Amino acid sequence: MEWNYNLEKAPLDTPLKLLSGDDCFLLPQREYVGTITMNKCGEYRTRGECIDGDPEYFYRSAIVAWKNIE
Repeated sequence: MEWNYNLEKAPLDTPLKLLSGDDCFLLPQREYVGTITMNKCGEYRTRGECIDGDPEYFYRSAIVAWKNIE
């Protein structure tokens, strides 16, 4: 399955493969297993839980794409 760059289509609170951006040399592009959730006010989607991968990079990096876990 290819990466889906439309984060609005990502299922909420479901473990997914997530891809970080590659636009910052301090935060290299990485793959994670994590969730997308709604922020506390319910206004926009944001990173949820980091299930697999470096949590420090996960919470600092921009998530740009997602795909289902195979």
